[in-house]
Parts: sequence; C-alpha cells; structure tokens
Amino acid sequence: MARVSSDRVLEISDGKGKLRLTAPFIVFATMSYPDAPDRRLKFVETLSAKALIELKVPMPRKRAIQAAAVAAETEGVLDQAGKGGYGVAVAGDILLSITNLVAHSPEHASAARAIAIWCEDQALGKTHEAGYVAASPRAVKAAWSRFKPVAHAQAVGE
Repeated sequence: MARVSSDRVLEISDGKGKLRLTAPFIVFATMSYPDAPDRRLKFVETLSAKALIELKVPMPRKRAIQAAAVAAETEGVLDQAGKGGYGVAVAGDILLSITNLVAHSPEHASAARAIAIWCEDQALGKTHEAGYVAASPRAVKAAWSRFKPVAHAQAVGE
C-alpha cells in the first residue's frame, strides 16, 4: 500500500517535486517510531487506508475490503503513536538545551548536562492529567537515546 522511507531519507515526494499524499503520515510515523520500521509501515498503511475510505476514493471492492480491515485498527495505531509523544518532546527539549549550552556555555555543553538540567527543571512537573512527569535521569536518557534521530523535528516546533 505505502512505501516507508529508509532510515536515511524520508521518501515523501514522487521524485518530480510533488509531495506524496502520504507525506504527513510518513513524517509522523518516523517521529513516532524512529527505531521501528515495521511499526512505521503499519502506521502509514493504517492512516492511508482510513484516508481512502473517508475521502470515498473509488476503488475495486476487494481493495475497499482490505482498506476497511486495515482502517479498523486506526485507534490502536494512533494510541501507540501517542505513547511516543513524551519521548519526542523530551528529545526536542534536550536538543534545544544542548544548542543553548553551546551558545552560552560551550565548556559545559553535553547531552549529559542537558539531561540533568531537564530532569531538575521537570522534577515537580505535572502532565495535563495531573500526573507526574517522568523526569528521572534513566527515563530521560532512554527517551533521548530512542528519539535522538528525530529530535530536530520536535525542536523546530518549539
């Protein structure tokens, strides 16, 4: 159904300068699953199928049945992707901290220092649901490690 990009290049255009219709799905899938190509593919396929159905794109009956079956998994796929939101946000914050440290205190610029600052800053933080933010150094290091490849995408939005 959809082809998901390699680890180095996001294939979001048709090669002639036009964005693919699935480009937003590919970018979001890459941010949500930077280290899981199979999950990225599942994410893109599910949202693409849902879009085909909602846009009422004419298609053969067999294809429509396949799309409906895949689209039925949309809620679960979106829930799973949402769980990566914390990690993506943390990685973006860590990257911004590193760039600020480089600009203002280059001798102290490191991922370890940025993680320590983030943990201290968020130690008493609360989520929208009034839960505590996972601000232990171990949780933050794990998020940084997993989502470092897509941190720049989140940092741009901050």
